[in-house]
Amino acid sequence: MNPRERFLLVMVGGMVGLGLLYLVANKLVLSPIKYMDSSIASVSSDNYKLSQENKKLGESIDAFNHYRQSTIDSQANGAAATLKDFIDRAAAGAGIKQYNVRLVSGGARPGVYHEAGWNVGATAPLENVVDFLYLLYQNKHMRRLSNFNLQAQQEGRMVSFNGNYSTLALDAPPVVNLPSGPVIFAPQPPPVQLLEVADLDQPQRDVYDPIIRRDLFRPFVPAGPVAAVSPGPRPPVNPNPPPSNNPFDQMIVTDLSVVDSQPGIKISQPGQLLAKLHHPGDTLPLGKIVMVDIRDLPMRDDPKRLSSSRVIFRNDKNDFLAVEVGRPLSQAWIMTPPDLPEGLRRSLPQSQPASRQAAGS
Repeated sequence: MNPRERFLLVMVGGMVGLGLLYLVANKLVLSPIKYMDSSIASVSSDNYKLSQENKKLGESIDAFNHYRQSTIDSQANGAAATLKDFIDRAAAGAGIKQYNVRLVSGGARPGVYHEAGWNVGATAPLENVVDFLYLLYQNKHMRRLSNFNLQAQQEGRMVSFNGNYSTLALDAPPVVNLPSGPVIFAPQPPPVQLLEVADLDQPQRDVYDPIIRRDLFRPFVPAGPVAAVSPGPRPPVNPNPPPSNNPFDQMIVTDLSVVDSQPGIKISQPGQLLAKLHHPGDTLPLGKIVMVDIRDLPMRDDPKRLSSSRVIFRNDKNDFLAVEVGRPLSQAWIMTPPDLPEGLRRSLPQSQPASRQAAGS
């Protein structure tokens, strides 16, 4: 065997030996390591899924305990009786004397919950109905108002309404055993014997006043045909009417705007081509300008119309006088405390006139 053949034999033997060594190492070392890696990844995935399930279970238990604390009674009959007493007292507080109420059967899922409720209907003034709905929603316990219908009547500001007012009675939760131990639910609260009726003088109630003031549920009624009336003789027109003796008749509030980040009041006067710009703090014959008021308030001479802005003066008698945009100063009216913005109301003196009257005339 020459040297070349011996070299080839050694090379082949070395390669075969390396292959056998890899097979042995793979069987004894690498395969167990790969299996351990796969097992660790599988256990990690299972642990993550289990932690997510435990998190959802914990959130569900917390939600159940929260809702359970807001129930009226664990029995549907007891919850319905307490709810009926609350409806009666809420109707009395809202000034609704005559109404129809009947028991309705709501949804139920045995072993989970039973719904108990009443169908309530009446015809009453809009203000009383808004008060009644406000009191129903102020109930702090679990409640729902569904299938509610409201329709305005032809006479006055009367409306008819009908709807279901209900609550839930939650059944006792099932026993849940986990590897870590049984699930502990909050204890069932004692039945509520008397639901509290809210106070209508609360500031939250004022939010609903625009519904009453604007009569939002009144449907639009188109005007009927106007009968033709033959015009009579027109009275003679005086081409030179006598000038007004009141100088405020010719001083008109033409615009309320913001100029250079400050409220501006433009008042036109006789002999001026452009309306003069004034600011809060300026003094005019009517008084000192104290504020530009941009609240929606009924017009003095037409309460059905709303005025969106006005300028407020304060005279020497500490009276607050308001003039709407487009009106002369002679049509200023004295604002009573309920009419004033909150900031001016706090600055009132001990006594304030209680009657609204025309000023500047």
